[in-house]
Amino acid sequence: MYLTEELINDNGMALESYVNKKVTEEMEFVLGESIFNGNGVSKPLGIMQSTARVSVPKEAGQAANTILAENILNMWSRMKASSRMNAAWFINQDTEPQLHQMSLGVSTAGGQLVYMPPSGLSDNSYATLMGRPVIPTEFNETLGTEGDIMLASLDDYITISKGGIEQAESMHVEFLTDQLALRFIMRIDGKPWETQPLTPYKGTATQSSFVTLATRA
Repeated sequence: MYLTEELINDNGMALESYVNKKVTEEMEFVLGESIFNGNGVSKPLGIMQSTARVSVPKEAGQAANTILAENILNMWSRMKASSRMNAAWFINQDTEPQLHQMSLGVSTAGGQLVYMPPSGLSDNSYATLMGRPVIPTEFNETLGTEGDIMLASLDDYITISKGGIEQAESMHVEFLTDQLALRFIMRIDGKPWETQPLTPYKGTATQSSFVTLATRA
């Protein structure tokens, strides 16, 4: 980040507050993107790049860009039992119209809602699926692409960091343009604990702490 001497002299305290806020937001964004999608090269290995995740196939004849109640049930059945209590659904907001329309057929008279929206200040602040919170992010893929909805227990994602955000400054880098150069560094790495899906002691379908829905194109 580059700051002119005029900006610093005119309103240094407000500028410092603004810089700290924006740097923190950008660091959080880059870290979140890495945890979801990082390739592991000079950054964390993301869930979508990990061989530990389970990708649940779409239903036979399922239309493109849809999410069905059957998809949710199949994803839930592949979440490792010991990880369910700490799991959450991470979604792209493009999926929300599909989630609101989902229901399970009970009889010819009607069905049962699967997706429970937030219920106001007095109750859940997040929507829920299978009793677990639904959290929109910028890191999920758009509707219809694998990763648009993900069931994950981030307790099973390990990170290690070396201190916090380091800041350094130099008046020499852009001396001729009268700018102060600020540099920010954060050292962190991460990856899922497991390297592959687990086969349960009794059962045939593999399980994982990270479950996605295959592309519906």
